[in-house]
Amino acid sequence: SDQVAPEMSLPLRWITLEKMERNQVTVLTEVKYEEVAPRGVNILLKDGSRQTISADTVILAMGSEPEKDLLKAYEGKAPEVYLAGDCGKLSYIKDSIAEGNRLGNTV
Repeated sequence: SDQVAPEMSLPLRWITLEKMERNQVTVLTEVKYEEVAPRGVNILLKDGSRQTISADTVILAMGSEPEKDLLKAYEGKAPEVYLAGDCGKLSYIKDSIAEGNRLGNTV
């Protein structure tokens, strides 16, 4: 993506970006992660060049997409299958927990 956390609500996004800046977090946008290697990450930059970033810890933040195809993998393997959380639609963790609780109480 060309932005950091575009789906995040604005007040939380501003706070998060400010904390990242204060802690001197390096952010790279519009890159393709090719490999997490023993000593870092190999990436492909937007201009087509490759770069290795030394790291002992790697956090991949690649946005959120619903995993609707996951339902197909479980259909027919159990008498009932329900979608909850990001499997069916994007949601915040508190909403996913509440949805899982609601569905769990109906089974």
